[in-house]
Amino acid sequence: MCLLKDGSSSTPQRGSFSTLVFLLVLIHTCADQSLLTPSQPAVATVGEDIILPCHLDPAVDASDLTVEWRRPDLNPRFVYVWRDGLELESKKHPSYIGRTSVSIRNLKHGDVSLKLKGVQLFDEGTYGCFIPMLNREVPVKLLVGAASSLVISSRRSENNEVVLQCESEGWYPEPEVLWLDSVGNLLSDGPTETIRGPDGLYNVSSKVTVEKRDRNIFTCRVQQKNLNLTRETHVHVPEDFFKTQPSSVSTIILSVMVAVMAITTAVACWALYRRQNQKWDRKHSLTNTKRSSNDDTELHALTEEERETLPDSAESRTIGLLDERRVSEELDEKICEHRFLVDTVVLLMNYRADLVEQKIDMEKKLREAENQTQEETLTDGGTQTERTDMNSEGKNETDPKTKVESLKKELQEKETILTLILQEVDNLTKRKESVYRQINDIYSQREDEKEKGNETYAELTLSSSDA
Repeated sequence: MCLLKDGSSSTPQRGSFSTLVFLLVLIHTCADQSLLTPSQPAVATVGEDIILPCHLDPAVDASDLTVEWRRPDLNPRFVYVWRDGLELESKKHPSYIGRTSVSIRNLKHGDVSLKLKGVQLFDEGTYGCFIPMLNREVPVKLLVGAASSLVISSRRSENNEVVLQCESEGWYPEPEVLWLDSVGNLLSDGPTETIRGPDGLYNVSSKVTVEKRDRNIFTCRVQQKNLNLTRETHVHVPEDFFKTQPSSVSTIILSVMVAVMAITTAVACWALYRRQNQKWDRKHSLTNTKRSSNDDTELHALTEEERETLPDSAESRTIGLLDERRVSEELDEKICEHRFLVDTVVLLMNYRADLVEQKIDMEKKLREAENQTQEETLTDGGTQTERTDMNSEGKNETDPKTKVESLKKELQEKETILTLILQEVDNLTKRKESVYRQINDIYSQREDEKEKGNETYAELTLSSSDA
């Protein structure tokens, strides 16, 4: 059955002439009715609602007609059925229950368009708008895409070059990534890393090495041309970030100071050790000569029996001298070690004082950042543009919230370093005290060795005199 333009029923009335006239009108009317849909596919992004258009032409009341929307690749194939003035939910494919509808108000004007809520990736495909009474079906193609925001970070390469990295998650279909400078020129970038997750969405990442430009503004653009989906983020890199900078100035300064201190201590210890050796050689050379002469005189006065029972005084003195020299060398080593520990503790405490000042300044910046509320985000149709400023350390400062998080992280790092410094100072102090006790013990040992040597020499001298 066809509908007349006034919406009246096309059921023929009895009577031969009337029937003939009605059939002629019916044939003409049905021949003129058609279903219209756009030639271009409908495009939707994941999560949004979409209208799949379909209209009767000429427009007539379709509320009493049967309207079917279906996908031939599904089983059951129906995504929506309108029959006898009711929606038949039981006929739908389970994935579309509660998600598809047709406006009853629009049906009266020949609009049988389908509304699809909460578009998902599996909704992509070709739908058929079918009116059984007209025996006509027209296809409507739906393309589904997904886009997400971008995140830009920066770092320095091993060659001290500035490298920007752009990352975005949740794209469909697979997008392309472009880098542009402030005037729109394409930048040469490395291959885009693309990973498809279990949800079917693509995650992309791209890196580019940049050089100093007039404005130092760079753009990362992720786009899907077929669906006209584009997201882009601008980042400003300050000029001082392009200067050659160590990864941590404080770390470099500390390393240089420790190295200079270690070299100075080593030179001082070597000079002390050399002077002690020279002094020791001169002292004991004279002593050995004198004692050797006395020993020869004393031994001549002894009997043969006394010579056999008398300890080898020269050997005893040699052993004693070696022990004394060993003790002196050990003492010098401990003194140098103690000096190094003292200097290291002083250096660490000075560095800690510098970190405390930096921490106070950072806490002030944190309070200022927490008071800021400005955030700039521009959205234009399918294109979303964001502006990101980057500080001298390469951290994004898109909004105060990001800056606050960055400062909190830096403060936490400072706290960690301060804690480690105090722990190291405590360990070095304990070690310094231990070395100091060892020095005192060596002093005592050396005095004992001297006293023992003097007593031995006195006994030998006394024995010689008695003889």
